[in-house]
Amino acid sequence: MELMLKLISTFLFFSPFKSHSPFLISIESAALEKLLENYAGKYATGNEVFLADLFLAPQIDGAVRRFNVDMSEYPILSRINEAYKELPAFQDAMPGKQPDTPPEARA
Repeated sequence: MELMLKLISTFLFFSPFKSHSPFLISIESAALEKLLENYAGKYATGNEVFLADLFLAPQIDGAVRRFNVDMSEYPILSRINEAYKELPAFQDAMPGKQPDTPPEARA
């Protein structure tokens, strides 16, 4: 539970309501990378999808697609992101696939 609270509080920095720049995303990604070092398995907190993954998947996707953040500096986040891409439910839930997504932002 403690890990989950740490992850959720970290994700508050990833809030879609804040204006982000690649610089801020890099700082946040570095913090998440450090936090996940001791906990990540196939997904953020182990080998099963949990709440933290539901927050993290769209944030990584947005960092890559919208802000062109080079995720090669974050091997854990990159590996987790690849695992998310294998899950049909995650693919369908990405912001670019939602009915109200503007045409220019569609995946």
